Amino acid sequence: MTINKTSDVGIAVKEAISKANEKLDVAEAEMIISGGRGMGSPDNFSYLYEISEVVGAAVGASRAAVDTWEDIPHSMQVGQTGKTVTPKLYIAVGISGAIQHLAGMRTSKYIVAINKDPDAPIFGVADYGVVSSWEDALPVLKKELEKLVLD
Repeated sequence: MTINKTSDVGIAVKEAISKANEKLDVAEAEMIISGGRGMGSPDNFSYLYEISEVVGAAVGASRAAVDTWEDIPHSMQVGQTGKTVTPKLYIAVGISGAIQHLAGMRTSKYIVAINKDPDAPIFGVADYGVVSSWEDALPVLKKELEKLVLD
């Protein structure tokens, strides 16, 4: 987006910041971090947004999360009845891996799954699996991603 140099600079800066802060659409993102009902509450998606800001990822959700919490909009849903995505990196947090969800994300180049249930179906398609609660895993993930971004 090119800013018109004849316009008010204050307005131009506010518009540019506003555009930069718009949430990425999961269908177009190269990196996605998605949460499921295992996140426990829609308020806990704030941790996913924090991580997404570190690496420029979009935030997605499972159908279970969208159906359970009205705070999580359908536009975030990844899966057979949501959006089909093909990012370079898909991080599934607290998502069991129901067949409908897998249908929408299994073509991701790399899949990282974080789930406290070692038998969760998501581990069957994940390239890397972390058996852990999101509360324990996400702070470490964020810290490690921040190191990568700074290097």
